[in-house]
Amino acid sequence: MTGWWQALSGADQFLWGLAVFSTVFFLLQTVFTFLGLDQDGDLGEADAETESPDDLTGFRYFSVRNMVAFFLGFSWVALSCRQFGIPVFLAALAGMLGGIGFLAASFYVMQTLARLKSDGTLVLENAVGKEARVSLTVPGERQGRGKVMVALQGRLVELEAETEGPALKRNQRVFVLQILDGNSLLVGD
Repeated sequence: MTGWWQALSGADQFLWGLAVFSTVFFLLQTVFTFLGLDQDGDLGEADAETESPDDLTGFRYFSVRNMVAFFLGFSWVALSCRQFGIPVFLAALAGMLGGIGFLAASFYVMQTLARLKSDGTLVLENAVGKEARVSLTVPGERQGRGKVMVALQGRLVELEAETEGPALKRNQRVFVLQILDGNSLLVGD
């Protein structure tokens, strides 16, 4: 192993070192991301005043994850070129293109994953017009409240309901007509 390492030029040793380091770091980042260990944790409280000018928002593109992706692409593409006997300068240029490609791919994947996030807030307005099932009898003529189950934003929720018509029996199919107050619905069949 040391004979192989000694036979490499200084540029090739640098590229191999960078390739191994960036690959290991990339694999660790990936594992930690899927385990949820890439999130910020609570570290106590701090009191500080800072300014965040809006014209510096471009700095969000410079992250450790993106740097690792760039160096991963740069080192492996440059090493591949060197294996085919391409001179160091041209291999470095090809590596730069490869690094930019890996950087773009990493950024695209992160942006796509960020769009999948949801805050989970229940928006009752999405219930209007949806079918629901009565889970607790709803008294007629708005004389009281019962409960209905409605599929809303990918989950089944139970909400209080009133009706203007006759009483609605358990398991009866109804439709949400409007939002009344806070967390209650006006339903009808």
